[in-house]
Amino acid sequence: MNTLKVVAMLTGWLTVDRSSQVYGRHFGQQIKVPVWSTAIVGAAKKIVVDTGIHDPAWVSNFVCPCEQAPEQRLERALKEYVGWSADDVDIVINTHLHCDHSGGNTLFRNARFVIQTTEWEYAGRPLPTQATYYQEFLWPRATRVFSLALRERRRRHRARGPCRPNTGPYARSSVGRGQYRRWRRDDCWRLR
Repeated sequence: MNTLKVVAMLTGWLTVDRSSQVYGRHFGQQIKVPVWSTAIVGAAKKIVVDTGIHDPAWVSNFVCPCEQAPEQRLERALKEYVGWSADDVDIVINTHLHCDHSGGNTLFRNARFVIQTTEWEYAGRPLPTQATYYQEFLWPRATRVFSLALRERRRRHRARGPCRPNTGPYARSSVGRGQYRRWRRDDCWRLR
């Protein structure tokens, strides 16, 4: 069995209203939130989880104030932390498609992309309050490239939902628009 190493790479900072992080409390208090990308090293494939910010100026103009030092750009962070180029990466997993988690997707020309079916569907028609965070231009090859892992077959659609690691055998998971669904831990997509 391979030993996997998870390498967190800081790819910038967002300045947000604290109420957006703690569900409606502390309105008007600004906090800086780190933006992370993660490399999984030691698997048969080279895997990146979330791709961070694509353009700090765009994020600052349309979403919230954003800072990104030159060494925090994803291409440079990948090279410095794990010695990979974007073309070396085999799989990109997007936990969700907000612009601070999928902004660097366009760098990975050779990668297979993995996203939950429910997130993919929601990103195509988000609630108006969330629309700013979902920008389709970040996924130009999306209909051709994205592989919808954690497939939720129609016959199983109501019974199981997205997988999250290190939880009990059953849990509730938000799937958007206030709906919840139950899922089993063994529904997880295997990385090896």
